[in-house]
Parts: sequence; C-alpha cells; structure tokens
Amino acid sequence: MPTTLDRTSITHTSAVERLLQVAEDRWPGKTPRELMLSLMEQGARNVAQEQRAWRDQVDAASHNLSDLLQGVIPATLVEDNRSEWPA
Repeated sequence: MPTTLDRTSITHTSAVERLLQVAEDRWPGKTPRELMLSLMEQGARNVAQEQRAWRDQVDAASHNLSDLLQGVIPATLVEDNRSEWPA
C-alpha cells in the first residue's frame, strides 16, 4: 500500500528468528509483522520504565547527598558566586 511514512525492513537473521520465536511463545498466532510490533511496544515500555527507575535513583541520590551536605556548604554559595557566571 502506498504511503509517505518511512518504512523499515528487517532481515530474518538467526538472531531475529530467535526473537520471533520468543515473541511467538508469548503472543501465539500473530504474524511476524505483528510479533515485531509487539516486541517493539514491549521493549519501549521496558526502556521507559528503566529510565523512570534511573531518574528516581538519581533523584534519591541527589536528595541523600543534599542531606549529607546540609550545613557543610553554605546555602548562599551558589547565589554568592552567580554574578561570576556568564549570562
């Protein structure tokens, strides 16, 4: 079917066939195209979840470090030195 959207071709190498078999076990009866789309959707969800977890870990570490440094670094340090920063 004609389209102006980009298309992507994937050669069914042995690695791709293994992925399709895993997908077929999870989503039986789907076509290879449907299996690829299901794998991509699941993969995108997993990546997004990992990114959220990573940001949560970074935020927690930042808060922990902030708590540890409470009183060690003057709260006005940034403001006192901001005038020296380029605009």
